[in-house]
Amino acid sequence: MRIVQLCTYARGGAGVAALRLHRGLKSLGTESVFLTSEPHPEARALAQTPKWTWKKETKVPATRYFSTNLKQSHLAKQVRNYRPDIVHLHWIGDGFVPIESIAEFEAPIVWTQHDAWAATGGCHYPGTCRNFEVACGCCPALPPELQAKNDLSHRIWNLKNARWPKRTFSLVSPSAWLAREIQSSQLFKNEPVDIIPYGLDTEVFRPRDKKAAREILGLPPDRFLILFGAVAATTDKRKGFAELCQALQTLPAPIAERCVAVVFGDSVAPPMALPCIALGRFQDDLSLSVIYSACDLFVIPSLEDNFPNTVLEAMACGLPVAGFAVGGIPEAVRHGENGLLVPPGDVQALAQQIEAFVADPNMTAHFGARSRERAVSEFASSTQAQKYQSLYEGVLSRP
Repeated sequence: MRIVQLCTYARGGAGVAALRLHRGLKSLGTESVFLTSEPHPEARALAQTPKWTWKKETKVPATRYFSTNLKQSHLAKQVRNYRPDIVHLHWIGDGFVPIESIAEFEAPIVWTQHDAWAATGGCHYPGTCRNFEVACGCCPALPPELQAKNDLSHRIWNLKNARWPKRTFSLVSPSAWLAREIQSSQLFKNEPVDIIPYGLDTEVFRPRDKKAAREILGLPPDRFLILFGAVAATTDKRKGFAELCQALQTLPAPIAERCVAVVFGDSVAPPMALPCIALGRFQDDLSLSVIYSACDLFVIPSLEDNFPNTVLEAMACGLPVAGFAVGGIPEAVRHGENGLLVPPGDVQALAQQIEAFVADPNMTAHFGARSRERAVSEFASSTQAQKYQSLYEGVLSRP
């Protein structure tokens, strides 16, 4: 069985998740080929001609991430050369896999939904907009002067609606939350969606000696370290950095004096109420596991998110988690068991939960241990790969 996986990038949340699945499948003996738009040691860069057919093919002045995927290419023909038994799509935005090409693949398609793009007229996270439940248009992700009933989002939605019913997708979501969003759309109304959470190597992501980790990273040995991290950690509004800053600002002085904020994903320490250390970007899992192990608490203040890899990574390294109960986060973090979650945007409540961890080392240690147990039992890469392998076999057995 040969699986050809397509993902625009082998980086970022979706790219990392897809690459981990690729490794997990190979460890089971499944032949997996990873195709992406950029050179990567574990992937093959798909050489399309001309190059602009996939690389940010339309510059849309959107207020949120928006992919059109309108320009046609010979991608389906190139994929056919790999003789796949199954084509597995991941995050294909920025025009990597054109809408038209998806209908041209000859092999069965498994499509993991890393966000809501497949169900919308172009945006990846619709926020409070529910237009995709009917037919997109008057898109709030577009500038006001471009919003209309038959705007770009409506035209993209119509193209998907016209082309994709000719194919049957096997849809997968890492979270039940995103599965419900996909099923509520007009494009995939009540279609079955398999739920397979992300996986990671729990031997690499494991608790390491905290003192040694702090020495390696140059972090203070005697402070409570609050960790936050993501791609574009402090600039992507969806990640909730502004809300985190507000929460930390309201910590009582005796608590705040004991704390230091640690940020990875950005190389410049942003202004915060607490002393802040910015560690920059790290691409390798070993370095990330050292960062998690050096800290005491991971905070995930996302205002909209699917199933963040960072939460699983922190849990596997034995950290408790505090954050907002949005998207698929409550499916990984069980409130009162391995973390504390509060209503989205409630910065005062978030501050109270952070304070609770700082004030109670025993609770922090207990929740951290439960995080590790849950990561090993439910989110190991081998578990994820086995579930996908069973799904592939089921797809191939259909008439």
